[in-house]
Amino acid sequence: MLPQRTETICIGAGAAGLFLCALRPNILLLEKMPSPGRKILVTGGGLCNLTHDQDARQMAHCYNGKENFVSPALHNLPPEKIRSFFSSLALDTVVRPDGKVFPARGDAHDVVAALMKCVRNLVVDCPVTSVLRRDDGFILETAKGTISCTRLVIATGGLSYPGTGSTGDGLAFAHALGHSIVPPRPALCQLVLDRPLGQCEGVDVKETRVRIGTHETMGPLVITARGVSGPAAMDISRHADRTQSVEIAFAQLSDRDILGFDGAKKLAKAIAQRTGLASSLVTALLDDLADRKVSTLTKEERKAVVKAITAYSSPCSTKGEMARATVTCGGVDTAEVDRKTMASRICPGLYIIGEALDVDGCCGGYNLSFAFASAALAARSLSSS
Repeated sequence: MLPQRTETICIGAGAAGLFLCALRPNILLLEKMPSPGRKILVTGGGLCNLTHDQDARQMAHCYNGKENFVSPALHNLPPEKIRSFFSSLALDTVVRPDGKVFPARGDAHDVVAALMKCVRNLVVDCPVTSVLRRDDGFILETAKGTISCTRLVIATGGLSYPGTGSTGDGLAFAHALGHSIVPPRPALCQLVLDRPLGQCEGVDVKETRVRIGTHETMGPLVITARGVSGPAAMDISRHADRTQSVEIAFAQLSDRDILGFDGAKKLAKAIAQRTGLASSLVTALLDDLADRKVSTLTKEERKAVVKAITAYSSPCSTKGEMARATVTCGGVDTAEVDRKTMASRICPGLYIIGEALDVDGCCGGYNLSFAFASAALAARSLSSS
């Protein structure tokens, strides 16, 4: 049974909510799913990329134009403090060569278990159906009864991975309490291409350049049945737009390179050897030219070959990807939230943390870092108010 009233309630036992209540165990934590931390468990393919081995100033540049908003949180809880916090809970972490930080055993369950050591007031299977503002705080209608509180924290996440419980409830609550919502769309997901290379599904490319309009990323790609995934695609997916095409450079190749090939070789084999790309991918990109001998190519055909390898183009979208997107782009407008406390500027007593805010970072532990860091700011503010 829920009490009739409590001082502070947090809605959502994901990364932000669990971290908040690990720091402030007196807070009542309501979770609609049967167990907490479900999205943490799928983060990084179940390995859980906790943070990134950078200083706060470097990290702040990895949030798609939100450097000013995220800086106070990241400086208050930089990566080394996140690692120290989990170390204090007997969870060791390791830094990989690319800077990504993981739990030492590579198991996201260890992260949830560590946080749950500190959480004292968790109620699961308790969906909140409505939130009302009253002079003395808030009234929440839940599946387990009505409860009121003086202060309320929304930590419900966005809309991505709805199977973990992130179905946008918190955005509806924030909107009902007066907040503006930046329309959500999937981010850190695969790019769905009109011209997919599905016959090469599973092929990975170590270093690519991906461009959509004026936006560009570099890094690994993986060919999927419907398009491309991997860090380079995922980091730029927030900019996917049916009105624009994605341009992919799978490798560096010039006309001079082709002229230097053994003329007797078949083109696809020569390019695969020169670039290190999988033969199946080169063949798919070159289409009818793949089996031609190098010496038979015209100047225009060589130009077409270079373009196919260095500027593959296709209309793209993220349609249908919200169910698999790592994070949500969009959410509660950050202009309406105090960046130093995570308190609402619109509704007194309300705090909003984590992915419910219009903040999305790059691949590499940045989104969990902000979830933890925003929760830490809210915890500090709640303890002093």
